[in-house]
Amino acid sequence: IPEIESKTITFSQASGNSRMETEFIPQTVSFDTFHTVALADRAWCATTFSQNYRKDENSTGKVSVIVLDIDEGMTMNDCKKILKDVGVKALVYTTKSHGIAKYKKAACDQYRVVIPLCKEMAMDNDTHKRRLTAVSSVFGIPNDVSTRNIGRLWFGNTAGEYEYIDGGCLDLEKFDTFENKETPRNNSTKTNTQNIERWFVQNYKICGGRNNALYRASRFFYKDEGNSAEDTKDILIRINS
Repeated sequence: IPEIESKTITFSQASGNSRMETEFIPQTVSFDTFHTVALADRAWCATTFSQNYRKDENSTGKVSVIVLDIDEGMTMNDCKKILKDVGVKALVYTTKSHGIAKYKKAACDQYRVVIPLCKEMAMDNDTHKRRLTAVSSVFGIPNDVSTRNIGRLWFGNTAGEYEYIDGGCLDLEKFDTFENKETPRNNSTKTNTQNIERWFVQNYKICGGRNNALYRASRFFYKDEGNSAEDTKDILIRINS
């Protein structure tokens, strides 16, 4: 792991604290102070956007940090140990769901890992997803696959706990040779009722109504999750009901 050439990173932050905010303003800070962003009452994104309007299609493609979102499958202490073993610098902080039982799941560690890159990189949405999948697999840190899009919004947690892990920066280009060995997503067996209910609870209220929610769901389950058109139609009918 090389040393960090610059500790300054660029991202974007919501101009207000409404969950419906779409204007995200470019910001530049020292990575060593990034916890003040992660634990603020305003959402942020790891990229910037044309006309400061947040959506994947508007992303400039410029990224200087990557974010792993861990909802289950690994304790925060085990994750910190992995980061220390591989020697990568990171900010680990808890989310609002940390230690809380929800969506019929037992309470567990829920947190995020922000890793600075050696240099700002330009990439499209598909490349961003592929590289995050590679980092998650190589490091052995489970990452919520629904959070890999380049314009992913991250809500802050003013009551969060955080810790910086000392180490070097991440050369993301080295992960391009990694062969994606994920199970092919050509059927809806993994998209069970619990997953659909969870998506509904997390997204419906910020979608702006039924039609917008169904459109957003169609993009997620068909484009991002790789379900077939027929399976996606079935999912939309279940959500609509």
